Amino acid sequence: MRIAICEDEEAQAQYLAALARRWAAGRGQALQVDCYPTAESFWFARQGDAGADLLLLDIQLPGESGLDLARRLRDEGETLPIAFVTGLDEHLGEGYELEALHYLVKPVSEERFFALLDRAAQRLPEPTLVIRVEGEERRLLQREILCAQAGDRQTLLHTLRGDFALPLPLEKVEKALSPDLFFRCHRSCLVSLRAIARLGREELVLDDGTRLPVSRRMGPQLGRAFARCNGGMLL
Repeated sequence: MRIAICEDEEAQAQYLAALARRWAAGRGQALQVDCYPTAESFWFARQGDAGADLLLLDIQLPGESGLDLARRLRDEGETLPIAFVTGLDEHLGEGYELEALHYLVKPVSEERFFALLDRAAQRLPEPTLVIRVEGEERRLLQREILCAQAGDRQTLLHTLRGDFALPLPLEKVEKALSPDLFFRCHRSCLVSLRAIARLGREELVLDDGTRLPVSRRMGPQLGRAFARCNGGMLL
């Protein structure tokens, strides 16, 4: 998830960034946070960037105001989710006219901020994978994939819909999958972190009973990734 914070007070921007990282750690969500001190700096960065999934926008900014920036974005047809963060609530009506996702009044509480990020995360497109099987292209949700195993000049995808053999090396399949959801547990295996039921030092067991080897070298990293992806902490 990519969050842009447009806030001229550095302490406030860093506070929101820290809250966002705390939320991401608790949800097992990969996160990128970029901070901008003015509307102009955000607009300039946006021209050469793929964009953000959420814009946290202070209304009172030096130069162009947050409301003016939001209007400019909407006038261009930009559907970027915007949450206004301000010390004043007098612009509440204007914020919702600009299709704001939410309106937070400073000081921002962790509870309300986390609720906002949960809503924004629900809007993220779900990762998919398009594979070619028997001359047809099929779309798989990445959460349907349990694991991928290297074979003889192919990769076997074990999914909730069955098994599919792809004429591709495991390395190429790995690049197409989300690094937030999958982990190389062994040189020959890629596992869905959400599908692990039990994790041991030398072996893991998936929800459907499939057993996969665990590399000793990757074991500690796998344990941390497993806990992070499933919203917990490895103790």
